Amino acid sequence: MTAFAALAGLTLGLLPVAALAATTAAPTLVLATDRLSAQDRAAASFGPDTDLTVERLPEARLDEDLGLLGPVAVRFCPVASESPYTVYATAESAQELLDDLNIEAARSRMAGLEQTLSCLAEPPDNERLWQMHFLSALIEAFDGNLATAEISLRRALVLRPGERYDPAYPPDLGERYVQLQAELLAASSAVAHVATTPAWNLWIDGQPVVSGSVSLVPGRHLMQLKTGSGMRGWFVDLKPGDSVVVGPPDRLAARLAELGRDERAGLAAQLLSRLGRRPDTDLWFDDGDRTVRLSAGGGAASAVSGVFAPRRRLELAIGGGYLRASDWNYGSIAADVSVGVVGPLRIAAFARPSIGEPGRWPSDAPADAAVVRPILTPFGLLAEVEFGLPVRPRLGVGLQLAANPDGTAPAADFLTGVHGRVGVDLPLNDAVAVRIQGELGNLGRFFAASGVVEAVISLLPQKR
Repeated sequence: MTAFAALAGLTLGLLPVAALAATTAAPTLVLATDRLSAQDRAAASFGPDTDLTVERLPEARLDEDLGLLGPVAVRFCPVASESPYTVYATAESAQELLDDLNIEAARSRMAGLEQTLSCLAEPPDNERLWQMHFLSALIEAFDGNLATAEISLRRALVLRPGERYDPAYPPDLGERYVQLQAELLAASSAVAHVATTPAWNLWIDGQPVVSGSVSLVPGRHLMQLKTGSGMRGWFVDLKPGDSVVVGPPDRLAARLAELGRDERAGLAAQLLSRLGRRPDTDLWFDDGDRTVRLSAGGGAASAVSGVFAPRRRLELAIGGGYLRASDWNYGSIAADVSVGVVGPLRIAAFARPSIGEPGRWPSDAPADAAVVRPILTPFGLLAEVEFGLPVRPRLGVGLQLAANPDGTAPAADFLTGVHGRVGVDLPLNDAVAVRIQGELGNLGRFFAASGVVEAVISLLPQKR
């Protein structure tokens, strides 16, 4: 009874540490590709007092091959079939009408052409895209509509911000062109973070993009994706400093995990602003494979911001190590079973069956004394905290006992004591990790210290 009371006291003592590790800014929002499955994982991982909301983010799964994080997809075309050469021909005929000063006919010819771009079956030529937007601006400028012309000018400059203005065109349009050009070149860049697979081909404004991060001029950009199921296209509107994460729906969290903390926090602020949420909301994203914390808020939420591998309801670990108890050296088998309780707090049971080196007991025994090889089997129960980072530090404290080896100490049948540990899990994937751990404590009046290496298998995963 005393042992259980001591363990309860140690567990209660660890609760403040667990609370510190699990502290999040209220409220907590989990955005997900699948709300129901994310709801189950979040409900099991966050404490009952958490102000928790789980919402599906539609653009995170536009279809089976495509997901976005950041802006919404504008004019998403799921089945792109329009030939770019048809668009080029339409623009050329509009140019001819403008050359004849048939402004209304030229405007009519260009009407709706931009909407067609997201349904192109092939990536367009970047320069021709610029020319189309610039032509729309010219048409409006010749008709005296400079405010309307500015919209097309901006879209042209987003594509080719360094393009020079031909002085043969109207000077008032040229002045506005130069002003907009200076503004865009001085503005903070937007960024596209891309996660691709071998069968995944992405173009932005007609330019091919490989996985990585691409700086973009703030404004409207045409994105197109080609996979085995065909081509689809869409626009994104990006403000200075905005980010967009693009990739297969089940790769979005993995791509987020590769970003720095500040990049994730910036994306969180962008999403929370767009969704009309409190800026201190603790934001997470769940893509069905893993969960990543973006944490736009300050304080403790940002301090522990990172990638959280799945929360493991049940863990099995097996390995071996070295144990030093009193004056004896032992080789040990290490076995652990742990169960998640709440947040990062876990309860673990362990055993360390060990066989000692040959020797005589006590150390000053006569030379003709029998040589013994002691067997020591410490086992126990402890509470531990696992911190959610890309590598998983852990610490724990509890109680241990072992049968008293014959002749090693007087009186007691069992040696009892405390057991403390500090270690780290190095994940190989979401289900398997390598654990390196140091352990320190006592068995009766004997000091005990050990080091173990274990293979960890996670069962019944809970995402957090």
